[in-house]
Amino acid sequence: MTETIAPSVTYAGFWRRKTAYGIDVLIVLVLYLLVSWLLGSIAHAQTAEIQALKDIGWVSPDTDAAAIANQLQNPNSGMAIASINTAFFQKILFELALSIVVSAFYNIWFVAGSWQATPGKHWLGMKVVMENGSPLTLTQSAARHFATGISMAMLGLGYLTMAFRADKAALHDLICGTRVVRV
Repeated sequence: MTETIAPSVTYAGFWRRKTAYGIDVLIVLVLYLLVSWLLGSIAHAQTAEIQALKDIGWVSPDTDAAAIANQLQNPNSGMAIASINTAFFQKILFELALSIVVSAFYNIWFVAGSWQATPGKHWLGMKVVMENGSPLTLTQSAARHFATGISMAMLGLGYLTMAFRADKAALHDLICGTRVVRV
């Protein structure tokens, strides 16, 4: 009788995962800029861009673009924050929310998809699985993505657990019962 032996699992370590994360950050940045450009909502604190925002009506025409740029570059310049048009700050908040949505969609969709990994992880030969080796559902992928925020919110200390565990699990992996394995 021939006995089959399950292949050993090799867990992905910190540097491989960190490199994949860097690749994914660049991809998400490009996607964010593309979506932002398509929505016509890129706003930066420079005089020329503020003037462009005035031209398209996002900032009131009587706003002093040079004064806003000066205030943002030098908060102690004496200009009152209240005098800066609130539409400008609404655009900044919109951009922040947009970047969070693009990043969440990217991470959740790819990890729950057929690759079981973001493009960065996939290209470096990794995938995310449940502890039992099964693929993540969309809900499990979303939970893992948001739990990753806990690892990051702790100034990255949630990744420190990887150094002390044979399965290289970060805090968010432990919370969600996931592992990152090499393929």
